[in-house]
Amino acid sequence: MLAVVLLISLAGCGKSSRTASSASSSQPQAAQDDSLLPAATGPLTQAMDRFTMEGFAPDGTKRWEMEGMGANIHDQVVTVYRPIATGRDKTRTAHLNASMAFVNQENRRVRLEHDVRIHTSDGVWLEGPLMYWLPDREEFQTDEPVRLETDHMFVRGRGAVGYTNLKIATILRDVELVLNPTRNEPPGDIHHVTITCDGPLTFDYQRNVATFEDNVRVHDMQGDLYSSKLVAYLDKDSHTIAYAEATGNVRIVQEGHTASGGRAVYEPAKGKITLLDAPSLFIKMESNQRLPEPKHVGGGPRVDPGQPAMPFGRLLKKPTAPDAP
Repeated sequence: MLAVVLLISLAGCGKSSRTASSASSSQPQAAQDDSLLPAATGPLTQAMDRFTMEGFAPDGTKRWEMEGMGANIHDQVVTVYRPIATGRDKTRTAHLNASMAFVNQENRRVRLEHDVRIHTSDGVWLEGPLMYWLPDREEFQTDEPVRLETDHMFVRGRGAVGYTNLKIATILRDVELVLNPTRNEPPGDIHHVTITCDGPLTFDYQRNVATFEDNVRVHDMQGDLYSSKLVAYLDKDSHTIAYAEATGNVRIVQEGHTASGGRAVYEPAKGKITLLDAPSLFIKMESNQRLPEPKHVGGGPRVDPGQPAMPFGRLLKKPTAPDAP
């Protein structure tokens, strides 16, 4: 449980209050709260030239703080200008800033508006026009369009929920991820890979896993991979995708040819898909094409030397175990 300190600078005098925070939970609880908006007719009770709010762990260690470049109080809502917040834990520091914040003094929920950004010390950024923040629980939520970015990929979607240190963050719907398949290419390079899904997409940076759900499509230069679910395993340092496993209605489509199987392993840096669990291949034939007559070679099985063994180029390989990431 965290304690909160509210420090206010008022024309040469100050006051502070300390209150206990709500109990923590493993699931983010931040949500839209219209009570954070000051009433249009509410009286202005105080004007401040400095605003500070802090949170502490039970052992007295400071966990986070928020400062503002001035504030006004209307009833129970504090309007903070140019808020900057910092949260700390053992593995990363998170910074949160916006143009304006509205703080409910009763429940300490915060509404952040205009150019809201969260960025971490290990290079993860999340941006949106509006977010709700529970500082005592270190959680955020928004229903607005968001953008998440690292050095080697960026993600667009609508709606997000997670922790402000971004160790766990979920983009709720209409997800599009653009990925550089290697560490050496800047974002937006011509060799990028696009992954879309209806959502959600959950990043778990504690386990270095990203999970795409519902109507997933991977668009590579060589073709498309479709599935119901895609679990991507992330490189710990670069946060890019080392490899991913697709399951559920798995199909690979390239130049009209289709292959299907129970699951597939995708390695974006190699442009390689390994199709596993009863793979099958359907070859689209033009009206004037026919398969050559099969020939029997020696005492072995019948083979067809005239037909390309795999028309999928580098996308479709023999069903063998994937290379180690």
